[in-house]
Amino acid sequence: MEATERTRRARARVVAGLVLASLAGGCAGPAGTPEPMWTWRGPELLYLLGAPCDRVYVEVDTVEGVEPSPEGLACLKQLLRRHCDKPAGIRVVRDRPIPLTEARGKPPRLLALLHMSGPPGDAPAGRTAYLHVLFYDSTRQSLPGAQDPYVDRHYPCAIYLDMAYWPRATRHLRRQIITHEVGHVLGLCGNAAHGDGLHCHDGDCVMSRRLRVPLQTWLLGLAPPPGLQTTFCRHCRRDLRAARARRPDPKLSFSGPMLVRREAGYRVGFLPGCARLSFSTDGDLDWRRVRAQLRPLLRRRCGRLGEAGGCLYVRDAPRTLRGKLPAVARAARDPNPAVAEIAAGLLDQLAPSGDVAAAAAAPAGALAAARRTGP
Repeated sequence: MEATERTRRARARVVAGLVLASLAGGCAGPAGTPEPMWTWRGPELLYLLGAPCDRVYVEVDTVEGVEPSPEGLACLKQLLRRHCDKPAGIRVVRDRPIPLTEARGKPPRLLALLHMSGPPGDAPAGRTAYLHVLFYDSTRQSLPGAQDPYVDRHYPCAIYLDMAYWPRATRHLRRQIITHEVGHVLGLCGNAAHGDGLHCHDGDCVMSRRLRVPLQTWLLGLAPPPGLQTTFCRHCRRDLRAARARRPDPKLSFSGPMLVRREAGYRVGFLPGCARLSFSTDGDLDWRRVRAQLRPLLRRRCGRLGEAGGCLYVRDAPRTLRGKLPAVARAARDPNPAVAEIAAGLLDQLAPSGDVAAAAAAPAGALAAARRTGP
């Protein structure tokens, strides 16, 4: 009898282990890829440092019928206050709910792009770091399957949280999930000594690839034991302190909600799921103007924003780029594959146009290198 009881308990442990293994989850989502988050130019420093951005504006959007927990929003603000040096403060603002009729069938990045309002008009230009948070429900919106929480690696200024993702369990784990996604915004896990570019190797760290969900939480909907993967590990905390000692790159800034990068001869502005590549003036990077330019594309290709790494773009017309081929060739070697793809397409149109002198002025091998660059 005693042996039978031991066998029964052993089997129960095995079953519980298998269930727990199947419940371990991370963050990926439609924009999730095995590649690291966007880290060149240090976008996280715009949040962490007191200059050039001395404040953070957080815009929270929700779909009708979705109600984020007050604890989750408080956690979000607490994390930013704890880790970001913002002498002018951190402001979290909730917009009016997005009507479900408008949200149905639309991928989250499209919803974010269409409904973000940006910082208020009186916000000092260039001094406001912007963060967008979207709470939505893939089931109610008739989207194909629940999606993991994620931060878009091409626009690391937006957090997407699907309330249909493990609803029985995650209602108790929203603090951990929000902390994890804020960690991505703050640039964690780029240190190869303890991370892989996306996640921490420490299984007890909230930045671990796996979110461990206890059996009691999954099956019974009970709260997990206190302290389970709730905080950054000591290695991640040390990385945050080290980042605070770095200097921001002057080529990177915010223009409203648009993350702008200025390179030699070209500029790129990023919004959720889209990019604006400009070889002319900063006026091309007005975010509302870019969104208006995108509307015809959104009507025809909105599904692109639901694809892994999918990106829509606006760029200069080839006829306006005479004499700018060297800059286009440099853009075609941009470290962001979406930008490189856009510029490579321009090169394919410009090189056969007969501007041999401009082509010769481009760096040696630039055209061939650009054409080899893909997404």
